[in-house]
Amino acid sequence: MSKLATFLETHMRPERNVRLGLCILGSFSALAGLSIPAGAGLSLSKVLGEDLALPGLEDLSLELALAILGLALLARLALGIALEMVNVWASQRSLRRLQVAFHRHVLGLGYPEYQKLSHDKLLNVSFFELERVSLFKHGLSYRLTTSFVALIGALVLMGTISFEMSILVFFAGPLTYGVMRMAHSKVASISAAYWRQYGFTRETLLSDIENLVLIKLFGQSTIRERVYEAAASKLMMLQLKRVKVRESLRATRETIGYVGILTVIILGHTGLIGEPMKVSNLVTFILFAGVLTRPLREFANLYQEWSDVIGANERLESVLGAESEREDGLDLARAKGRLEVRNLEFSYRPGEPVLRGLNLSVDAGETVIIQGPNGAGKTTFLSLLSGLYGVSDGTIFLDGQDINAMSLKSLRRSISVVQQHTELLDATIRENIMFARPDASEEEFERAVHLALVEEFSGSLKDGLETKVGRRGLELSGGQRQRVSLARAILFDAPILILDEATSMFDPESEARFFERAAEYLGPKTVLMVTHRPPKTKMADRWFRLKNGQIFEESET
Repeated sequence: MSKLATFLETHMRPERNVRLGLCILGSFSALAGLSIPAGAGLSLSKVLGEDLALPGLEDLSLELALAILGLALLARLALGIALEMVNVWASQRSLRRLQVAFHRHVLGLGYPEYQKLSHDKLLNVSFFELERVSLFKHGLSYRLTTSFVALIGALVLMGTISFEMSILVFFAGPLTYGVMRMAHSKVASISAAYWRQYGFTRETLLSDIENLVLIKLFGQSTIRERVYEAAASKLMMLQLKRVKVRESLRATRETIGYVGILTVIILGHTGLIGEPMKVSNLVTFILFAGVLTRPLREFANLYQEWSDVIGANERLESVLGAESEREDGLDLARAKGRLEVRNLEFSYRPGEPVLRGLNLSVDAGETVIIQGPNGAGKTTFLSLLSGLYGVSDGTIFLDGQDINAMSLKSLRRSISVVQQHTELLDATIRENIMFARPDASEEEFERAVHLALVEEFSGSLKDGLETKVGRRGLELSGGQRQRVSLARAILFDAPILILDEATSMFDPESEARFFERAAEYLGPKTVLMVTHRPPKTKMADRWFRLKNGQIFEESET
């Protein structure tokens, strides 16, 4: 059984009995639907003084026939509402459970797997795909049951009126729907092209908005206008083509329906196929033929949905099959911060090592600066230390304990990180800082804001610390984003602090002011600072220079 099948079975099992109940309820709804044309035909036969060719109904009065019709209509209405309400309730319960479990799986993905999936844009669509797949699977059994009951019932009742005509309709119906499905596939193809172009046009607009300054600085406005105009024009043409084909299909479908009804009337009345039918029998037969179209249409819809679900299954399987982070390991007490690295090696791709036998040691409470050219392995080393990548060759010790033997939760409680590329939530400044420790006191929060120099710019904002930073923090400048990120790391208050180009967007005076103000806080911490621009301060105890994945030079300050 595939990962997806197991996942769906596990989290949809609680509604299994509800789905069985839906099948039963759907069967009664289909029977009520069959009773409507029977009641209508019986009423008409009594008005016209004819005998309806449905066994067992000949002796019923007009009043009883009308009562049957009324009860059938009410039953169909009540069962339809009940069926839809129960279906939505049960399907949404299953979907919520699946979404929560899927969200948990995504949060537990290993960092390399996350990067791969994010790059392929799978995570952006997988939640929508999950809804599509779960709703299809949930409704499949009762939709099939309801359709089969309606199909078989309609054919049997039509056969009692005219066996020959029912055979003709039985074979003509699927043939007609087969032709219509072929036409629908053309509409689907054009629609797919339209939505692809819609996505491209939208992404073009968003990209131009996000890169507006870049476009202006390099004088590319005219070129980008042409690109967007071409994309919008193609989108317009596809929409026109889509509407043309869709409306042509609608007109064809209606024409086929009218021609079909006319054909049944002519053949049934003249007796060209079978015996000539009386008016009440002919009308009843046509009504049953209308009932017959619903299950045929449902089968066609299920086939189309299944075609869509197959593609969704593949994408979801890729996400669910992705390796999760390990959850085992020792849960240690608060670390002191001593680090030792022995023969650490790492490659993103086979045969292209980034770290080549890296060795270094950092005492608890020591501040070290790590420098080196781009690609020397600085950020890679810090990613291994924080558990984003697994250590497979070599060893990293924290307070004498191999980090591979520690739980990732325990390891990450020991490390505060300010990344090279600042990651902020689309929330307020306060919410971004408090994200590190939602239970922190107001005093601890204000201290972090003060040490990271956030108060120097937040006071000039209209909403102060309640200012929304926007998507990716784009409402703030680069330096302001770094200050918020620093405050968040300070509030986390781990014994080890990683600063990966954490002040690269500070002006020299602000950078010096930060290190001076935070000196007392940083004193007992183990600080690993990656920078191309050493701060004008004597805070560092030692310097490490990396080259080709190894320590090229080590010196004391």
